Amino acid sequence: MPRRRQQGPSIYWKGDRAYADFRAFAPWGGKLEALKPEGSRTATSDPDEALSLYVARRDALKELREQHPKGLASTTDDPLDRIPPFIGYHLSVLRRGRRSGRKLTPGELQSRQKYLAHFAGYLARLRSKQHPHGVHYLREVTRDHVSAWLAEVEAHPPHANTPRPGGRRGKLSGNTLAKYLAAVRGMLKRAWQDGRISENPALKIADEDRPATARASDTPVLEVHEAALVLEAARRLPLRGGAPAENYLRLACYLLTGGRASEVDDLDKSDVDFEREEVHFRPNTSRARLKTAGSVRIVRLWPQLRDILKEYMAGPHVPAGPRLFHGADMRRWLDHVGLAVGFPKATLRGRTFRVTYATARSQTVEDGAPVALWTVMHEMGHTSIRMLEKVYNRAIRSRQRREHVEFRWEDHAAAVGHRLEAAMPSLPDNWLHVLRALPAKGQRPKAWQQASGVGVGSFYYARARLVERGLVVADERRGTFHRTANGDAALLRAQRGGVLAAEG
Repeated sequence: MPRRRQQGPSIYWKGDRAYADFRAFAPWGGKLEALKPEGSRTATSDPDEALSLYVARRDALKELREQHPKGLASTTDDPLDRIPPFIGYHLSVLRRGRRSGRKLTPGELQSRQKYLAHFAGYLARLRSKQHPHGVHYLREVTRDHVSAWLAEVEAHPPHANTPRPGGRRGKLSGNTLAKYLAAVRGMLKRAWQDGRISENPALKIADEDRPATARASDTPVLEVHEAALVLEAARRLPLRGGAPAENYLRLACYLLTGGRASEVDDLDKSDVDFEREEVHFRPNTSRARLKTAGSVRIVRLWPQLRDILKEYMAGPHVPAGPRLFHGADMRRWLDHVGLAVGFPKATLRGRTFRVTYATARSQTVEDGAPVALWTVMHEMGHTSIRMLEKVYNRAIRSRQRREHVEFRWEDHAAAVGHRLEAAMPSLPDNWLHVLRALPAKGQRPKAWQQASGVGVGSFYYARARLVERGLVVADERRGTFHRTANGDAALLRAQRGGVLAAEG
């Protein structure tokens, strides 16, 4: 059997596989091609099927010739006319940051590469009358291709069996589908700008085929008295094993600056200016860049946060280096605090505090007039008021028209004090004995220990725990200790509990 024999004018055989010579249609993409049936990786060996495939491909090329008599401009030897090479070029431009003035993070680049690779793979597997071998050129992509690809992604999500953050499997959200579409739209926009295609087909998708992302934000917001309750509970509630002192300070920074959790966690000591009463969110020793260019900003150091930070920075828990916080994960600690005072698990998160600050800040006044939304927008690190109006500003019941953003416990103790009191655990008898032995006017440590009648080691351990819980405070100038209002409340609760036990 000869290596190649001809059947008809342009069908050739290699062994028992059929090929066709469409080089006469080279200006319209024709070449030596294998005649593959749909879904097959190899050329057909059936003469009748080969003839049918040949006629279909020839008719498609003739139709292209009628539509473009002078040939397709993109049928040159330029490799960037093909989809996979152009995706690589597009990602290299994004990696250099030439388009938006900033470089994308490695995670963002990896996500876009994944979306575009899935798009290119889908088109390469696509078989149709006009494209029996798949879609490989930018000029061949149509609106219907993009719409069908989105439907494919939604019906059969990539890595559907791989758990994603939060334990979700399978179906992708509308926001994730929108990211897929945005990645393809950006790639095709660059091809249009470079003159490789006449229009961007991703812009012509019908509204009903677009991912549904228009929904209200489900991030909870805290009322002013609830924020005060959370802040006071974080200061007073103990945690098994002892909570790091910085957790309370980080929570205060979340609530009183409106910064993103990553921005607050990476603050340097030099970012807090006590003299000018400012907090700076900017690149520092812990981070090379913020989320966006508009995220570099200055937020006022409100009096409540100033007092809390001054006490923290003068204490023993501040890190020795330039950083303000160690930045360890505190979600379990936030859940402990939230559950204790009646909030569902995972309610207290950095985004919740950010929304709470934006809402409270929008209610403050400056020189007797409501603060301008433009000011709040810049303090939040946004470049448009639309985000503030759409996501962050919420309607709450407890409004405060003040000059400062503050969540002070003494202003709301009467309203929510019962929730904190119910959450406070009872103290060990030994600690209560030490606390009760402290006079109301205060006492020096040695006299206090003698009055308690507790051994020295047990006394100093109990004293440290009482100070940690905010029941006792030290006057370093006089060298004495005093009971706080929280300490008096703890003694009152213990007394009530004893009376109830005796009555029982």
